[in-house]
Amino acid sequence: MGPTLGMSVSARPPSQERQAKRDTTVQTRLAKQISTAEAELAERPRDPQVLMRLVRLYQVEGEFGKSLPYWNGSSCSNHTT
Repeated sequence: MGPTLGMSVSARPPSQERQAKRDTTVQTRLAKQISTAEAELAERPRDPQVLMRLVRLYQVEGEFGKSLPYWNGSSCSNHTT
């Protein structure tokens, strides 16, 4: 192989690199939004709008287990008897 003239070799095509950067940016923004919503929920634990915002953010992140009601094995926490 001959010498290269100032060209960097990437393992991914440029379009994939841009997509990877966008994905990282989106994940960072989502993490910040989740942290903010968790802090708001700590301040206002009975506010349904704050809770639902956090649930939606968890779902976007793919953390479906966090967005579901607590399940202790015998009953669901939001289940009424």
